[in-house]
Amino acid sequence: MEVRETVREIEIPKYVEQEVTLAPKPSLLSRVSADDLLGYGVPEQWIDDVLAVNEDTLSELVDHLPREAAEAVLDLATGVTPPKPVHTSEDVDPFSHPDAISRFRIMSDVDQLRGALNAP
Repeated sequence: MEVRETVREIEIPKYVEQEVTLAPKPSLLSRVSADDLLGYGVPEQWIDDVLAVNEDTLSELVDHLPREAAEAVLDLATGVTPPKPVHTSEDVDPFSHPDAISRFRIMSDVDQLRGALNAP
């Protein structure tokens, strides 16, 4: 018995790479003005970046902003209008402001201070 062999070249497809251009994602803050952002505490040198932010760059951008400004930008990006900062007179205790309360703890006596320093 004789075995017949068939030799055939294997065709390897050659793929052509095409550059895919994606449409840029829209800015999340297109309806917000630069003055509004300044009022929320966004530093002036970050205004252009904040106005151009999209859903891909938002989380990275807010890491570079002050906390109160970052919270306002996140609110604005999700469609929530944060309250405007209230400018108070000089006779108001600056430590009674909600932002100050979140960052500072006022100790009324030495025992509280000792307890805080001894706490882990």
